[in-house]
Amino acid sequence: MLDVDRFGPLRTSDFSTCLTFRRSFTRTFLTLMSSAPSTEHEAVARNILIVTSILFGLMILEYVWNFRLEKRVIWPKFRKSHQIKVFVMTRYMGLAGQIFNVWFANRMASGIPRSPLACRVWYTYQAIAIQSLTMSVEGLLMLRVRKMYKKDKYVLGILFAFSCMQCAATVIGARTVVPGIGSSPTCMVIGSHPGQIYVGASTIAIHMCLLAMILWRYFRVQQERSHSYLKILVRDTICIVIVVTGRHAVLLCMYIHHRDPLGANLLVALPPMGLPRAETSANMLFQYVLRLPQFLCLL
Repeated sequence: MLDVDRFGPLRTSDFSTCLTFRRSFTRTFLTLMSSAPSTEHEAVARNILIVTSILFGLMILEYVWNFRLEKRVIWPKFRKSHQIKVFVMTRYMGLAGQIFNVWFANRMASGIPRSPLACRVWYTYQAIAIQSLTMSVEGLLMLRVRKMYKKDKYVLGILFAFSCMQCAATVIGARTVVPGIGSSPTCMVIGSHPGQIYVGASTIAIHMCLLAMILWRYFRVQQERSHSYLKILVRDTICIVIVVTGRHAVLLCMYIHHRDPLGANLLVALPPMGLPRAETSANMLFQYVLRLPQFLCLL
C-alpha cells in the first residue's frame, strides 16, 4: 500500500499534471514518428542512389569509349553543322545533369530534408530535361525530313506545326502535372497527378508522324531507295520511335498495375507515374539510349 505519511497526500492537481504530461509526450512521439522517414522510403532512396551512380559510371564509360570517334567525326564539324551543335549540347548537358542527379540522390538517401519549393523545382527540371532531349531528337529528325523532301514549303509548314504542338503540350503538361505531385520532405514522390499517364502522348504521336513521312518518301521514290543515306535515316528513325513508344507503353502498363505511389517508387528503373519523378535514373537512362541513334545519324 501507498504510505501517505511518507509521500504526502495525493491531490487532484497531481493527477492533472501527470495526464497533461502523458498527452504531451504522446503527441510529441506521434509527431516524430510521422516526420521520420519510413524504412521503405529509405530503401527506395538508397536504390535511387545506387542506380543513378551505376548509370553515371556507364555514361563515363561510353564517353571514354567514343572519345576518339567523337574527336575525329564530331568536333571538326562543330562550327559547320547545326546537327553537330545540337548533338554536343545534348550530350554534355546530359553529363552535367547526371552529375547533379547523383548529388541530389545522395542527399535524398542521406535523409536531408528539402523545402517544397526545391522539390517542385526538381520535378520541373526533370520534365524540362526529358522534353528538351526528346525535342532535340525530334529536331534532328525534322531536319532530315526537310532535306529528304527537298525543302518543300508544305512539308516545312507541317514540321512547324509539329514543333508548335510539342511546345504547347510540354507547357500544358508541366503546368498540369508538376503542381499535383505529392512529395516527402526529401522530395520522394508519394502522390502523383493522374494526368501523368498522358505525358508523352504528343511525343509518341509526332514520332509516329515523322516515321510515316519518312517511310512514305522512302517507298515512294524508287530511284532513291538504294541510297545509303536513306537507309540509315530509316533505320535511325525506326530505332528512335521504338525507344520512345516502348518506354511510354511500359510506363502506362506499370501505372495500371501499380496504383500505389509508394510501391511504384520501388520501380526506379522505369518510373510508372510519368517523366517528372524523383527517380532520375530512368530519365538519364532514357537520355543515354536516345543518344545512340543520334550518334549513328552523324556517322
